[in-house]
Amino acid sequence: MKKEMTIKIYRPESLLLKKYIECFYILEKTDEEKATAYFTFPSIYTIVTISEQTQTMVSPNKVITKHFPSNSIETNLVCNFNGPVLVRYEGKINEITTYFKPLGINAFIPNDLSDYNSGTFPDFNPHLDYKDAMRSILSIDDQDERIKALEHYWISKFWPFENALLENIITKMLDTSNLNQSMSEFSIKTRRSRTTINKQFDQHICKTPSQFKNNHQISSCDSKPPRR
Repeated sequence: MKKEMTIKIYRPESLLLKKYIECFYILEKTDEEKATAYFTFPSIYTIVTISEQTQTMVSPNKVITKHFPSNSIETNLVCNFNGPVLVRYEGKINEITTYFKPLGINAFIPNDLSDYNSGTFPDFNPHLDYKDAMRSILSIDDQDERIKALEHYWISKFWPFENALLENIITKMLDTSNLNQSMSEFSIKTRRSRTTINKQFDQHICKTPSQFKNNHQISSCDSKPPRR
C-alpha cells in the first residue's frame, strides 16, 4: 500500500511557547505519491518553514516545492502574502512548520522582523546556529522527538519582547466586537498617530494594519487548522 502525504499538527508543550506559538506541523510525502496541491489563504500568523532536500520556486500566485537532493536544507519566512496562493509539493518532502502568533516571533529573533522579510517567502536564517540546528532536527526519525527538539531550540533563543502599543491594538483587533472599527478609531483610542501605528506594524508584523485586519476576518471564517 502506498504511503500518502501526512500532516500532523502539534500544540506547544512548553508553557512559555504556548504564549508565542500557535502550533507546529510536520508534513511528510513520499517519492511514490503524486504531486499534491492546495490553496492557502492569508492569515495573521508569522510562519517559518524548514524542509530537507527541497527547492522552492515562487511566483505571484504559486509556490512549488520539489525534492532536490543536493540542497540539504531550505527554510523560509512567510508573513506578508495577502491573497490566495496555490501550494504544490512534488516528490519526497520532509517539512516542519512553526506558526507564530501575532508578534510572537519577535521574542525569538535578534532584529526587527522586517529585517528578515526581503521579498516573498525569503530565506530565513536568524541565528548563526539556526540552519545546522534545523538540519539536525529534521534528521530525527521520531516525530514527537523532532518537535521536542524544535521546542528546545526556540526556548534557547527566547528573549522577552514587549511592544505595548501593538499588543493593545492587536488585542482590540482580535476582539470580534471591534471588527467594524477603523484605524482612525484605534488611533484615537491609543492616542498614537496612524503613521506611528503603521510603522510599528511594518517593523514587527510585516503587514499593514488593514492587511492584518482583513486576514483576521478571512481566518475567522475558516475553521480548518492553519496551513502554510
